[in-house]
Amino acid sequence: MGQGTAPYHWILDEAGALIVADHLNTERTKLGWQHSIAASIAHSQKLHHHVEVNEFFTRLAVEANVADGVLSEWYGERTCHHIFSGSLVADGYGVLDVPGRAPLHFLVELDRGTETTGRLSEKAKAYTRILPASSLNNLDPLVLLLVPSPTRAESAASALAYSAAPITVAVWSKDSTSSVFTTVINAHERLRQSQPAPIREGLRSDVGSDLLDRPKDHDDKR
Repeated sequence: MGQGTAPYHWILDEAGALIVADHLNTERTKLGWQHSIAASIAHSQKLHHHVEVNEFFTRLAVEANVADGVLSEWYGERTCHHIFSGSLVADGYGVLDVPGRAPLHFLVELDRGTETTGRLSEKAKAYTRILPASSLNNLDPLVLLLVPSPTRAESAASALAYSAAPITVAVWSKDSTSSVFTTVINAHERLRQSQPAPIREGLRSDVGSDLLDRPKDHDDKR
């Protein structure tokens, strides 16, 4: 332990689970948390992916505070799975509150260049079809596709060029020194400029319930 190039990874333990339960004014058994499942991430093939997604959101939270804003909500894969009933599983969902702006709801898709452009196109089609029927339908969410390089950004943008989904591409990795906060804000502005109002309105629907009406998955919220 502590030797070699692999970094330490910290997970919630039983004492921490009790503190979380007390903070949420609920019983420990209602958290839906199990130590064995939490510990299994140490051997998960998706460990690097999870760490990179967490890096994105934690940097965003810090930078938002500096800008007098706040990352008011942050949910992981499990809640995203719940929101879309398993039809889509984004890597994360957040709400960014910045003075002078309406709350910015966004979903994160972390792409490391392992999927074909055809798969990206199919994913965009799925968002076009499924978002209007989800609990996010009236929140005008942005889908942020984070890619590792400008070359990948170019091919991904081509794959999404004719999609009506509110999805846009940005270059980012955990080794990037660029501002995460600026990345999200700029992506939102690019999307609003590229999508005509009739398309944006067409992605909304009166069907479905507000996100706040569903049970909160507190174990999944960071």
